[in-house]
Amino acid sequence: RSQQFLVTLAAYHVMKGEHDQALSLLSEAIDRGFITSTKISRELPFFQELDGNPEYEALQTRMIERLNRERQKLGLEPVSV
Repeated sequence: RSQQFLVTLAAYHVMKGEHDQALSLLSEAIDRGFITSTKISRELPFFQELDGNPEYEALQTRMIERLNRERQKLGLEPVSV
């Protein structure tokens, strides 16, 4: 399954109130390389419902850390959430 499909499916589960399933799918998408340049819910507002959820916040941190490793390789400044 592609990253985009996983993110779309995760959004569907958020809207259904199935947060554990959404987080699992979002984690898989991040493992497959999904990255946003800012907080996920800023770019994809349907994830705002998860803001403050410790597992969701950890996923975002992991994603931003990966982004910053890639930015460092390119000589770019890091971003923060």
